[in-house]
Amino acid sequence: MKFELITSIKNVTLVALLASSAVTATYSHAGDRGPLWHGHAEQGNYAAEEGMQRRFQHMAKYLALSDEQKEQMKAQREQSKQAHNEYRTTMKSYHQQLKILMEATELDEQAFNTLYTQYQPTVAQIALLRAKDQFAMRQILTDEQKQKWQNFKRKRKH
Repeated sequence: MKFELITSIKNVTLVALLASSAVTATYSHAGDRGPLWHGHAEQGNYAAEEGMQRRFQHMAKYLALSDEQKEQMKAQREQSKQAHNEYRTTMKSYHQQLKILMEATELDEQAFNTLYTQYQPTVAQIALLRAKDQFAMRQILTDEQKQKWQNFKRKRKH
């Protein structure tokens, strides 16, 4: 019984962490109107958007992407943003409810499990969207570029 409870808590914690990390990049600062906000509310945080563009430029240079590939990737990114926007309010609600649970003096496991169960299909859909996005981006690359990217990712892990 104790083992099952610990395993259950680990699974719930893992899913909560994965859920928050899966949507953090897209949703974390959506309403932030800090000093770097320049009317980009629909794009999220200005600094995060700028960072994504910078990383894309570095990747494009590293992989020697053609202009056509760059345009295809930009179009894919825009399509991806629109798809993820459908889940923005849902995940914002989830994070607000999770925050309330985490700020309590004691963890209400039943409420946490209920919240987790309620949002599990949404989190699964977002994970599927991310997988589709990554797959679509990889399809744009040539075999040589894919191999170069895999080597780069392998080096970064170590």
